[in-house]
Amino acid sequence: MTNLPHYQRVHTARPRNPLIIQRSKKIGEGPQSEMIVYVGMPVFLQKPVVSLVLKCEAVGNPDPSVTWTKNGKELRYSSRVGLFPTGSLRIQYPSKGDEGLYTCTARNRFGRTSLSSSVQITGKVYRSVSFNGLYRSSTFLWFKLLP
Repeated sequence: MTNLPHYQRVHTARPRNPLIIQRSKKIGEGPQSEMIVYVGMPVFLQKPVVSLVLKCEAVGNPDPSVTWTKNGKELRYSSRVGLFPTGSLRIQYPSKGDEGLYTCTARNRFGRTSLSSSVQITGKVYRSVSFNGLYRSSTFLWFKLLP
């Protein structure tokens, strides 16, 4: 802490251009086998997890909007792949089909910035089998509503 009086201290404001906060570590596993990783870090899933969260913390003035792509294409959200209000991405029961390069892009009227993470599944994953709308796995069971 500096010994300058408060009127001589420099106050930093939020940047105008969007900025994605990059952390150099994996957060680790949360409750119920949830893997949480900051975008920018590679992801190697060596054992099944209930969900994978790619954290994308973006700042700017005005607040930037956040979008995600997978392998350069707009990511389609579903009941299994979703976006948190904070801009972070959640993939429930990640499988081999979820492998790829995920890119978080933050933009506002002053610019945009992006940061990516590669996701690789190197171990076993949860498997789902469908029987007339009934989904079953070794660890979970739920129903799909049919039209």
